[in-house]
Amino acid sequence: MQHIEHRRMSRRALQERLRETDAVLQRMMEEMKALQGLAFSDALTGLANRRALDERLQQELSRAQRRPDRAFSVLIIDLDGFKQVNDQLGHAAGDQVLMRFARFLTGHLRTHDVVARTGGDEFMVLLPDTCGAECAGAVQRLRKAFEGFEIGCSIGGASWPGDGYSVNALMIEADQAMYADKRRRERKVA
Repeated sequence: MQHIEHRRMSRRALQERLRETDAVLQRMMEEMKALQGLAFSDALTGLANRRALDERLQQELSRAQRRPDRAFSVLIIDLDGFKQVNDQLGHAAGDQVLMRFARFLTGHLRTHDVVARTGGDEFMVLLPDTCGAECAGAVQRLRKAFEGFEIGCSIGGASWPGDGYSVNALMIEADQAMYADKRRRERKVA
């Protein structure tokens, strides 16, 4: 009888131990998921980071190469005068501008566009299923919408395949377009 009682207690103890182990594993899985999210998102804005954007760009390029009727575009956006905000008002104010700008961007783009903060005051956007003409239209709409934002921004865009056949070529083209936009904007102010 004692032997049977001992086996039952062992079984109960084992079941409790399994429940505890299961709970620990569940917490570990949740923590891993949270860490994975941090690895692919910008801590300040919650947007995708450069790593996540690079991964999505490669996926989009691969998809476009398999289906040549599918184009995509990339935008590079740089905040104008952001350094002055940080220098004159402090980094906390600069952080607030970045967070508002991130919300502003996501609010003015399609839900399936990928918006990323790739550094300091630089943002990039992947526009899936967007040809060169549609990219130019998106840039114009964003420029018009940015007129009401507290600081200005310069935007450059590039589209696959017209502006390049690789992600690197598209980035170079979009970056050059963004700097050309920045020079135009500076000449208007001067």
